[in-house]
Amino acid sequence: MPFVERHANGSIIRMLDTAVEGCDEFLAPDHPDVQAHEAVVQEVKNNLQYLNDSDMGVLRVSEDLIELLIERNIIRLTDLPDAAQEKLLKRKSARARVNHLDSILLDEDAIL
Repeated sequence: MPFVERHANGSIIRMLDTAVEGCDEFLAPDHPDVQAHEAVVQEVKNNLQYLNDSDMGVLRVSEDLIELLIERNIIRLTDLPDAAQEKLLKRKSARARVNHLDSILLDEDAIL
C-alpha cells in the first residue's frame, strides 16, 4: 500500500503509507518500481552500517599512520592542531594503560 513521489526522471524518491500532496500515486508493494526503490534503500542502509562498523578500525589505522609519520620525522606532533595533539596523546596513554593491564591479566604468576 505505498504511495510514492517520483523524481522528474521517474524514479521513486519517497514512499509513504498514506497519500499526501506530491506523494499520492499508489503502487502495489510488489510493483517493480517499489521493489527497486526498497533495494536501493536497503543498499544505502547496508553501506551506512558498514561505515559505522568500520569507523573504529579506520580510526586506529589513522592513529598508526600519524604515529609512523612522527617516528619518521615527516611531521611533528606539534604540527597538528592543539586539540588533535591532546586527543592523540590521551588515546596513546589510554592504549598504553590497557596494554599494561592486559599483560598483568595474562601473567599467570601475577598476584591480583
